[in-house]
Amino acid sequence: MGRRGARREAEGVAAVAADQLLRAGRILRRSPTTPGLRAVLRTDQAVNDAPYRERWAHDKVVRSTHGVNCTGSCSRKVYVEDGLITWETQETDASSAGGW
Repeated sequence: MGRRGARREAEGVAAVAADQLLRAGRILRRSPTTPGLRAVLRTDQAVNDAPYRERWAHDKVVRSTHGVNCTGSCSRKVYVEDGLITWETQETDASSAGGW
């Protein structure tokens, strides 16, 4: 058997193994899946992604700058929740000259 034949055989074995794993996963999860078994449809998704959504939740977005060693040209978008800054990003209109 040549290299191509061995490769095709290995790919066939891998495909069979992948199919068996996907079918076993469907049985173990007991959740509905797509016809190709590539995605699991979760009915409890709101429960699963709640911590992620809470992490990025905020009450308002305000503009700010860094106060220490800053000329004021580094405009920041600050996300505030309950009066505390939870995270920040650089404003898209911030100039790059003179800033970091």
